[in-house]
Order: sequence, then structure tokens, then C-alpha cells
Amino acid sequence: PWQTLAAPWPLSVIVMSGKQLAGEPLPCELVAVADHTLQIVCEAPLKLLADIQLSGLAKNKVIYAKVTAVEADYYEVALTSLSDELLGALSELKKPAL
Repeated sequence: PWQTLAAPWPLSVIVMSGKQLAGEPLPCELVAVADHTLQIVCEAPLKLLADIQLSGLAKNKVIYAKVTAVEADYYEVALTSLSDELLGALSELKKPAL
């Protein structure tokens, strides 16, 4: 099930072309998490099945993901690179605010 964050978490996204970065970082916000899938909001358009690089979630780490759904007001992205540090960061974000 989706767990909506208490407040959006700022991220930057770069669209990949093959294994290369294909553009400038785009500001986005993480709004919900479910297992290894994220809901992000971006003003810039992302294409379905685009490979992307996310930064801003795990300290000094880049994360790779694929856009798996394009909705009217958000994108669903499946994480394709997982680490203990990333999983720890996601679990911290999912904790309820005190």
C-alpha cells in the first residue's frame, strides 16, 4: 500500500539515454512510497518506461529507477538500484511525523 509522506521530499531527476545522462537535473518531489516504488511529482514531463537517475534521497548517492506509470498529477517510478542505505532512507521517510 502507498504511504503518503507528511511533507513532500525534494529530489532531482535526470533522464537517462542508454547508460548516459541526457539532460539537466529537474526538480521533483517525492510524495509517497510503497516498497520499492515511489510516487514523484515533476513539472517537467517524463515518459513512460524512461530510465531516470534520482538524487536527494540517500546521502551522496544516486539512485536509478524506471518510470512505470504516468498519471495526471504524479509519476510512479520503480527503483532499479537498491542499497541498504537507500532502504534505510526510505524507512525513515515512512515513519510518521511526531
